[in-house]
Amino acid sequence: MCSSDLTEWIRDYFYTSIGGNRKGNARTLFNLVMTMFLAGLWHGAGWTYPVWGMLFGIGLMVSSIRARRRKAAGRELSDAPLAFAWQRFATFSFWCFSAPFFRGDSFENAMEVWGAILRGGGGSHADGHHLALTIACILWFCISPAPGRKLEGAVARLRPELLGVLLALLLGLVAAMQT
Repeated sequence: MCSSDLTEWIRDYFYTSIGGNRKGNARTLFNLVMTMFLAGLWHGAGWTYPVWGMLFGIGLMVSSIRARRRKAAGRELSDAPLAFAWQRFATFSFWCFSAPFFRGDSFENAMEVWGAILRGGGGSHADGHHLALTIACILWFCISPAPGRKLEGAVARLRPELLGVLLALLLGLVAAMQT
């Protein structure tokens, strides 16, 4: 069963059957969390998988609440480039936070991975080149446009001083990678 088949099955036979988004906001949020918990159970036998699913369900819940608040305030995320970049960064960071549960053999293993991340890693892979590449990828991820939009439009909407800082950082990263 490929990922899209699983997604459709969970949506059609679980999420919809427990009420989906038809029974109010609170129930919709609960249904999201339970649906992702089920997806976690499907992925593996260890308890780290359902925890990963619950984390993703909570992430979807927070995202849904924030989207409703933005809509009620009449704000579009795509109208604010810094907010859009922050949302992407937060999503990526949340994914990185939850990944050790999915890939780890145990809760202890997930904690070891988090400890290594917080300590700055270590080993031969943690050199300046990898750090520079990681920062460049994060910057690109944050400034790249929303789906269906052109990069030129995203860059044009940035304030000139922010664009200058981003370009200086990118040039600094290129220089660091040359040494």
